[in-house]
Amino acid sequence: MKIKTASWFTKLPPDHFKIGISRGVPRGTSAGYRQYAALNPGPWFNSSTIPAYLVLYRAPLAQLNHKKVATDLLALDPGKNPVLLCFETVAPARPF
Repeated sequence: MKIKTASWFTKLPPDHFKIGISRGVPRGTSAGYRQYAALNPGPWFNSSTIPAYLVLYRAPLAQLNHKKVATDLLALDPGKNPVLLCFETVAPARPF
């Protein structure tokens, strides 16, 4: 299993499951996703500069135990590939 990233708007294959790491979800999103709040940005996410955002977002992430996070994510839906979802896309979507 590999943990992947995508946008909420990416169509996923049936052997993948959605994990939200954004502060909210798009309107009309149907059930079938989970949230992992430890990876969500803080309340400053929409009001800070990009450099400040990076500092504010990365600081709490650095405190997490990455092995525990990976174990938690894989345990949310055993046998399926977890996909961390946010609103933004950084590059053109690639098929899974």
